[in-house]
Amino acid sequence: MVAVAGLIAGAHKLHASYATHQACESVRADGRSAGTVDVTGSGPLRITVIGDSYAAGDSLADRTDAWVNVFAAETDATVTVLAEGGTGFTNPGFCGDNAFGSRVDRVAATKPDLVIIEGGLNDVGASAEDEQTAVRSMLRGLDAFDIVMVGPVDVPAVTGEAKVDASLEEAASLAKVRYVSALRWDIDLGTDDKHPSARGHTEFARRLSAAIAG
Repeated sequence: MVAVAGLIAGAHKLHASYATHQACESVRADGRSAGTVDVTGSGPLRITVIGDSYAAGDSLADRTDAWVNVFAAETDATVTVLAEGGTGFTNPGFCGDNAFGSRVDRVAATKPDLVIIEGGLNDVGASAEDEQTAVRSMLRGLDAFDIVMVGPVDVPAVTGEAKVDASLEEAASLAKVRYVSALRWDIDLGTDDKHPSARGHTEFARRLSAAIAG
């Protein structure tokens, strides 16, 4: 019985590992096929975005409909996008190596006037302590730059956004970094009830632009 139980447990682990590998391959293949946006816009203001599937444009038929493109046009900016779906402040994503903090070293080369950190939806399973520790570490690495953090939208497919929003806002306040809560934004969503539609991305960009300008 013990041997059988061990075999079953091993099979479950193997299946989970394979599923994670497949998810990782799917994320990166999706990026290649849909066209990942690395830099968008050509305005004089230089902005770098560290983000999740929202910034990456996941679930869109055309990733150029992602909010970062609309935001670049709204603000007359050149926007560099460092984004991958499934990632967050504490969540390294399906590939296991791309939490937000892992991208900090790539920011300086983009010479930004402003860094926007967008996300939190993939961190709902993390404790407030772990999340704030990750945020503090990340912000220390970006202390030479002007920073705006924008938290998660409240979506039907996910539970726990309010907890994450409060945790991020507290961490930003302690670090004296501007924080934009997107929790009450009414954003049009796609069929998965999690990711914005093309119209939702436009709404997100315009709300964020207005919040930063205000």
